Amino acid sequence: MSERTSVPDELRAAIAAEMREVRPLPSEPRRLLWVALCAAAIVPAVLLLAGLRSNAGALGPILLWGATAAQVVAGLAIVGLALREAIPGEGASGGTKALALIVGGGLQVIASLGSSLRLGGLPTSPFWHGETCAAFEVGIAIPTLAVTLLLVARAYAVRPRWAGVLGGAGVGLIADGIWRLVCTHSDLAHLFVWHTGAVVLVALIGLAAGALTASQRARRVPHRAES
Repeated sequence: MSERTSVPDELRAAIAAEMREVRPLPSEPRRLLWVALCAAAIVPAVLLLAGLRSNAGALGPILLWGATAAQVVAGLAIVGLALREAIPGEGASGGTKALALIVGGGLQVIASLGSSLRLGGLPTSPFWHGETCAAFEVGIAIPTLAVTLLLVARAYAVRPRWAGVLGGAGVGLIADGIWRLVCTHSDLAHLFVWHTGAVVLVALIGLAAGALTASQRARRVPHRAES
């Protein structure tokens, strides 16, 4: 019986070669705090470089600072779902994740509608100066998205595509809230095409990163089996 249950020396050597020291994963609130600190550091830099929007007084504190705060909080909540998704067995249900994305997108749309109604934005071409806003929003999102994806990669997301799209959508929503402090446009064509479009683009970047992770894992599995 002892001979049957003994582990061959070759297998012991293979296991020993694969063993690596693993650092404990920080708690979810701590990891989310790192994302929040990264986003917080971007706000003064953006305001210093671009300045507060010239029609901030007409927009009012609720639709300016309140909408930005709401988007940032909602974005962090969605990023929190992405960080939970990075831990096997801890991810939320598919319905919860889909609902979070819908609520986050709806909040961005409501903020845009509020700005348009308050300032009476005149219809203009959606392609007028819109690429500048989209580029800045994506640029604002990239550092925070990089931190989020690194935190996700530090764990082991069973569904990396979900983790990626949630992280991207949350970070995109935060970036749009920050850029709302700068952009003076209130026309819905501009806000929906370029601002909402930028959030969707960042979410797709996160999805692409998650898909790449899944693809790399799929390629490694047969290699390990063959070896």
